[in-house]
Amino acid sequence: MADTKVDGKAKLKQTESALATTRKTVTQQAAKLAKARAQVKAMRSKASESGTKAAQAALVKAREIVRKEAAELDQVRSRLRGLTAEQKAMKLLVAQERIEARAQERLEKARKAVENRRQRDFSAALGKFEKRWQKRRAAADQRKLKNSAAKAERRIKAAAKKLQTALKGLEKKGLLSAALASAVKLVRPAASRVAKKAGAKPAARKAAAKPVAKKAAAKPVAKKASRPASKKVSKPVAAIKKAKTAKKTTKKTPRLFVRAAHVSFRRSHHTTYHHTSLVKIEGVTNKRNADFYVGKRVVYIYRVPSGETRSIWGTVTRPHGNSGAVRAKFDSNLPASSLGSALRVMLYPSKI
Repeated sequence: MADTKVDGKAKLKQTESALATTRKTVTQQAAKLAKARAQVKAMRSKASESGTKAAQAALVKAREIVRKEAAELDQVRSRLRGLTAEQKAMKLLVAQERIEARAQERLEKARKAVENRRQRDFSAALGKFEKRWQKRRAAADQRKLKNSAAKAERRIKAAAKKLQTALKGLEKKGLLSAALASAVKLVRPAASRVAKKAGAKPAARKAAAKPVAKKAAAKPVAKKASRPASKKVSKPVAAIKKAKTAKKTTKKTPRLFVRAAHVSFRRSHHTTYHHTSLVKIEGVTNKRNADFYVGKRVVYIYRVPSGETRSIWGTVTRPHGNSGAVRAKFDSNLPASSLGSALRVMLYPSKI
């Protein structure tokens, strides 16, 4: 489809040129009409003086000329009025084009400003996101490295323990050289030192056995009898220590809440009221027991995709039915994804 938009400035210039020509034509035609009227006046006076038929015919002809010139003047004036109206319309069109151009310029300027602001805000948001991401990634990498270091340390300890066990086995068999033991840093247990001392004692006993044979024969019996006695005494002490440590490890911290579940929202046959949640408390099976929890604080704890833990707090308002369920109102309505999730009903504020 061809573009039908009118060039206002060119059309206005063309209209003003035609208007100037028409005004000049109006002036000329008005002069002709005035001249024809003057001639009619002269003919009328002449015809009245002479009274001849020629004078009367000339007067009639002059009057026709006046009517003709007057008709032409009317046509020219009507054309002048049309051109004047067209000039006004063209001026309005030019003004509209000027306003549209200014508005388009302002719109383009605003578009550029918005684009620049968007780019600037995007760069700032990207920088903030990058910093936050780098911080979280550094923390996650630190945790991974810590876990890897712990695993590596456990593996090293296990390998070292395995090596020590193997070396001890070789040492017992007499296959381990002193150079190899010093190279791998064999850790000798306290039992080996005791064995060395025990090995030195028989030599002393042999030296003392020559003068006094009866005493040397009695000493091993006494030592044999003394060793089991020390073991019997040490066993109860170790058992008492183990019992104490077991008691310490089995002690648990008290739990200040009761487990519950979000089972539904309060509802009628057609309408669901999300501002009130129905909660089933663990171990509560009747209305009388449910009355104890009226006024207690209840919390829904959940984890967001970023890994943070958040909570929504509420209050138990009244029992619901006779089976132990209660109603609870929260600071913000629980999401539909919480249906079936675990809640915690705190044991405060206490009425006891």
